[in-house]
Amino acid sequence: MVTRLNGFSNTGIDIDDTVSKLMKAARMPQDKLKQQKQSLEWQRDDYRSINTKIMSFRDLAFNMKLQSAYQSKKATSVDDTSVSVTGTATATPGNYTLKVDKLATAGAVTSGLLTATTKGTATPLSDLGLTDTTTLTVGGSKGTKTIEVKPTDTLGSIIASINGSSSITGVNLSYDSSIDKLFFTSSSTGLAGQVNLSMKSVGGATPIADPLASVLKIAGSTPGSTTASTTTGTNNFAGSLVIDSTLKTSKTVRVHFGGTTADFTVDKDTTYDKLISDINKSAIGTAGVTTSLDSNNNLKFSDPTVTLSDQNDVAANVPSQLVTPAPNLAVPLTTLIDQNLSTTKTLRVKVGSTTADFSIDKTTTIGKLVDAINSSAIGKLGVSAYLDSAHHLVFANPDDSAANKVVLSDEANNPANVIPQLALGAPVTGQIYTKVGKTGDQAEVLFNGAAAKYDTNSFTINGLNFTAKKVTSAAIDVNVSGDTDAVYNNIKNFIDKYNELIDTINTKVTEKKYRDYQPLTDDQRKDLKDDQITAWEAKAKSGMLRSDDILKQAISGLRSSFSSPVSGLPTGDAKSLTDIGISSSVTIGGAISGSYLENGKIYIDDAKLKKAIAEKPDQVMALFVADDKLKDVTGGDGIATRLNNLASSIISKITTKAGITASVDTSYTLGKTTKEIDKRVDNLTTKLDALQTRYYNQFTAMEKYINQLQQQSAQLTQQMG
Repeated sequence: MVTRLNGFSNTGIDIDDTVSKLMKAARMPQDKLKQQKQSLEWQRDDYRSINTKIMSFRDLAFNMKLQSAYQSKKATSVDDTSVSVTGTATATPGNYTLKVDKLATAGAVTSGLLTATTKGTATPLSDLGLTDTTTLTVGGSKGTKTIEVKPTDTLGSIIASINGSSSITGVNLSYDSSIDKLFFTSSSTGLAGQVNLSMKSVGGATPIADPLASVLKIAGSTPGSTTASTTTGTNNFAGSLVIDSTLKTSKTVRVHFGGTTADFTVDKDTTYDKLISDINKSAIGTAGVTTSLDSNNNLKFSDPTVTLSDQNDVAANVPSQLVTPAPNLAVPLTTLIDQNLSTTKTLRVKVGSTTADFSIDKTTTIGKLVDAINSSAIGKLGVSAYLDSAHHLVFANPDDSAANKVVLSDEANNPANVIPQLALGAPVTGQIYTKVGKTGDQAEVLFNGAAAKYDTNSFTINGLNFTAKKVTSAAIDVNVSGDTDAVYNNIKNFIDKYNELIDTINTKVTEKKYRDYQPLTDDQRKDLKDDQITAWEAKAKSGMLRSDDILKQAISGLRSSFSSPVSGLPTGDAKSLTDIGISSSVTIGGAISGSYLENGKIYIDDAKLKKAIAEKPDQVMALFVADDKLKDVTGGDGIATRLNNLASSIISKITTKAGITASVDTSYTLGKTTKEIDKRVDNLTTKLDALQTRYYNQFTAMEKYINQLQQQSAQLTQQMG
């Protein structure tokens, strides 16, 4: 900002005010350009608003040129409590029968009485007789999930673990304490409704050969394959977790052993494995001390005399994650497999003839990999991956026979290239499992005497959507007819939207233009209140599209599309909408609706249209959907076909002139004009700045000259004394 000092000559002239008035007059051409630009922007916005409505109407016209809009069928069942039915466009009118011999059911496994001392979800499995850690594998149509089960686990925690994986397995578990039973149910019915449970025998001091029966009280279990195996890794994935991702600054951890100390930096990216490796490679490790994560995920040193502190030897300042079990270590599934991977690796898992590939990069967590494996084709075979209590990756294979072994490799079938972070060992065979499997029943029906089976109780036959609700002792009668009301509503909605569009365009092209109300300049806004500005701009915006050629042509085209007959239809068929009760003017009960003054608004004779739909549905449909495939003429096109094409043409014209929201200014006519105005405004701004400077320089020179004259006058007066 330029600071100017003036007024030293005592002329009494307010130079700032004088220059301001002079500049106000000089800015008039620039203000007019800005007003012109504002008017163009308002016009652009009006165009775009109308274009949005036309786009919506075009989409509706597209739907109305599809035969399905006129082929709705109404289907009714004489016993809706047993069988409900709805029709589709492909259903054939007529009378049919459906008999339900069996309903589709979900797979389900229900336990016997659990007989715990205290009933409820807080019951530990030790109260049900579990003496040692084992595994429970739950499989369904979607995949398989294995969880470790410990005597200290409760019914509630087991239910949460299984239900938390229901999207992977398709199986849910619930418990009712009032009847003291567990309910495993599939989320699907029919052949897809599978519930497959297997549980590993429990060793230890009190072996349990069949924990499904002994602990969960599930009857009917059978011995599993004697070739079952588990393949366990040695990498503790908890160690790969970041120690504290919330750290704002790095911390120093000092390790003391005898007279030896070593400092280690921990920041928001440091993992437990990184810190352990650094310690073991340091002077502490050289002194013969090693460290690792113990079973509680605390740092464990081989010598108990080792102590930790910060760089100031304050033990209390050691991050709590290094001296107590960290809460995030209880969820090692969020651990990254290898955050240092520079490229994407592929893990290929083959079981027999089935192969599944899994991509692993630096953002892949062990939990994501486990879930991907369990929900893959491998998981559907019953093979599952999980993390055991030591946070090691485990593959459980229910059938480790020669033909079904789990083989890991890269995408080139090279086992040596499996990423080392998985650290999988050799399979341990001879695992003993017991298992229970249940599959849901399919629905069995007779349609017009023809037998059919379905996995769900909702199915489609011959264009009819059925829902079986009960087994029926006799066939249920079903009637199918054309749905006159649905077709009528489709046409009426189309006409209503057309009338709305016609009203909108007519309003814009006839809107009054207040030529005395131009867009306000910045100076004018300063002198008005907010409500005055709003009232002024309402009139200034009015009439932006008055008598617009594009919109006038659009109205003419829309009216012509509706009123012109459709050529090429069979002799004797309806040729125009007037023949089925749709026109710009209809007479109903002696009363006339519509006139030329309404500029193309369409009216419906409801009774006549419904009668046409019921008695000659094909003719009604042809009036809307006919398409002669000729681009340059529209006489052989149906009404919806014409309007869909016409709307697309109008949209193109408006877009060329006014663009769309995402358009750059140089891609449409009005935008190019506003860009040109901007250039002219910028040029005038440069000239006006120079003019203002010149005015001030002139007034400054005048003041200086007057000041000199005043000094000379004073000197003469003194001399003439």
